[in-house]
Amino acid sequence: MRTRSGTPSARIGPVGSKRLFGVSQDVLPPGLVATLDRFDANNRFDTEVWASFTVCLFTRSAPGHMQFVCIESWRHVAIRERQP
Repeated sequence: MRTRSGTPSARIGPVGSKRLFGVSQDVLPPGLVATLDRFDANNRFDTEVWASFTVCLFTRSAPGHMQFVCIESWRHVAIRERQP
């Protein structure tokens, strides 16, 4: 998961896929927000979250379009600074 400028700013790109999930209304679970705040509260645009996310789909998959989701759960979290 990365945060970027734009709407939604929180986006998940599944490894090995060209798909892109947008976290609906940028609503992150409180526990994940707390984890991010401990790592880098000032600049989330420079942070990547690598995890096994379980998501709830809000929209249907359509080629060339972002699919909106909510994050139901996450595990095996690794947070690191984004590489250029």
